[in-house]
Amino acid sequence: MSILSTEQLGHSFNDNWLFTDLYFGINKGDRVALVGINGTGKSTLLRILAGLLTPSQGKVVTERDLKIGYLEQDPQFQDQETISDFIYSIGNIRQQLIRQYEEAIDQEVHDEKLLNRLMDELSSENAWEYEYEIKTILGRLGIKHLDQRISTLSGGQRKRLALAKLLIDDPDVYILDEPTNHLDIETIEWLENYMTTGQKTILLVTHDRYFLDNVSSRIIELDRGKLQTFNGNYSYYLEKKAEQ
Repeated sequence: MSILSTEQLGHSFNDNWLFTDLYFGINKGDRVALVGINGTGKSTLLRILAGLLTPSQGKVVTERDLKIGYLEQDPQFQDQETISDFIYSIGNIRQQLIRQYEEAIDQEVHDEKLLNRLMDELSSENAWEYEYEIKTILGRLGIKHLDQRISTLSGGQRKRLALAKLLIDDPDVYILDEPTNHLDIETIEWLENYMTTGQKTILLVTHDRYFLDNVSSRIIELDRGKLQTFNGNYSYYLEKKAEQ
């Protein structure tokens, strides 16, 4: 059963239709790659599915309370000033506890009473494993100085920061637009393993053919405004396209 699907979806810019009458669904645990030549509307479709763009026609249907995480090609950071502000969401109790704990242990002179209280609260929230996971993700993506202002980051650093936040939040559906941009080979291999561990539900667009092949289990091609599905990885898709 689909947790995210489209019904008669279409979108146009300046009276030029990118696509019309799109019907497709994504089930829990699917790892789907969206492919097509530049200009077909792949990024536009991702933005619509992520709820950031209203389609010209049709609609997106999601399972109730579905949490969708979206990695843009060029991430935008609105109200958060520092890396820490962005990583640790104000409304997330465990993330705020972890932030307070990390900031407390970074002090030259430790407030033992504060540290003991925070450690007790982290234990009661079962947050120690989460704290380790956050530190691992930040370390793997080269994010170190959490007090650094986001405005001082390069484009590559901003993309890695947005990716880190997405992985930390662990949404029900990952929508990824060029996730391997600005990553070295070792980090890409780590990300491949991370995304294929467990039952993550993924929809991605990437020009990285190796990442496509290793992560995706289904290919959806967007061509001249229509979709065609191939139940296999990217190598399988290329074989079937050659036969066609």
